[in-house]
Amino acid sequence: MQYEASDYTREGIDEFYKSIHDTEYLEMLTTYAAYQGDKMIGVIVTCSNGNHIALFFVDENYHRQGI
Repeated sequence: MQYEASDYTREGIDEFYKSIHDTEYLEMLTTYAAYQGDKMIGVIVTCSNGNHIALFFVDENYHRQGI
């Protein structure tokens, strides 16, 4: 919410929350994570056999570091 939500309408934000709580949608996704030691510092989630990035988050302390 801190980095992206200000660019979206209330409807867009509500749709995002709806999608991440939709079990059927979540089952279609593949998740990859980046770790530094035991700490997860980033996550990318794809669908359509990797042809679409559905979600992509990086810990704010690791932005602009090639994660």
